[in-house]
Amino acid sequence: MLGSHLTDLVTAIVDDRSVPHTQFAPAARFRTRSPQGRVLRQARALGSGALATGVLVAVLAAVLRIWIK
Repeated sequence: MLGSHLTDLVTAIVDDRSVPHTQFAPAARFRTRSPQGRVLRQARALGSGALATGVLVAVLAAVLRIWIK
């Protein structure tokens, strides 16, 4: 695999072309993950869960009780 990439690189340099983009498959497995992405996923799970629904229903019930009295 490395030999074929090296051959492409050498022929591109000799022919005075732009160097081809090489992509190694093992490196694709170890992408850097953003810590913000993890926090957003947790917030989305919390916001769409049963706990959030229960809190929303309780707040609406309290508001309706105050408004009707």
